[in-house]
Amino acid sequence: MRHKALAAAAAGGQLGTVQVLLTHTASQDAVNEALVAAVGAHPDTAAAGSVPGTPRVARQSKQHVAVVQLLLEQGGAQPNWTHWETGCTALTAAAARGNVEALALLLEHQAVEINAREDTPAGLTALMRACLGAQVAAVKLLLAQDGINANVRDNEKGETALMMATAVPDAELADRYAEIVQLLLHHARTDVNARAKDGSTALIKLCTLTLQPRDDTDSVLK
Repeated sequence: MRHKALAAAAAGGQLGTVQVLLTHTASQDAVNEALVAAVGAHPDTAAAGSVPGTPRVARQSKQHVAVVQLLLEQGGAQPNWTHWETGCTALTAAAARGNVEALALLLEHQAVEINAREDTPAGLTALMRACLGAQVAAVKLLLAQDGINANVRDNEKGETALMMATAVPDAELADRYAEIVQLLLHHARTDVNARAKDGSTALIKLCTLTLQPRDDTDSVLK
């Protein structure tokens, strides 16, 4: 019961309750699950090529950010732990939600693995999640980190973050995807010629877009 209570309190940004429960919670998994809950819960959709069913940009309260810090510093939460049900990590969950404040705290943790994959068939990274979710600020933050690998391919289609962004999963967010494509293209270590399992590159995927109006495609090409 405490396991669920801690996660619920963390998800609600209830700092005082989290502090109390931490003193009575011995399970490391309980603390880790609370961290995932605090950064914005886990992505609702784990499939590659889909945008997580989450708010477009989730602004966290100061209480939520404080809970994340508490769980990391006093609770000993493990930032690379994968959620037992969804396979996401705190880093991928924060990236998918666009919770930049929480993402920054996680990136400061000495044990965090910035290119860690979710324990899902697709094996998405935080950068991939941010790209799929059109989370521009999260992409900027991740690309600014030493050790970020923009060329990791997902396990199912062999696609990179750039390929995912050029596919424009949501036409309503075309401008955001265009900005993300520009960020990735300007990243020194992005392999623009990488090929997916089907042999396609990011440019090929862009050229095969069937979105309407045509201005959506033009905005990505600029």
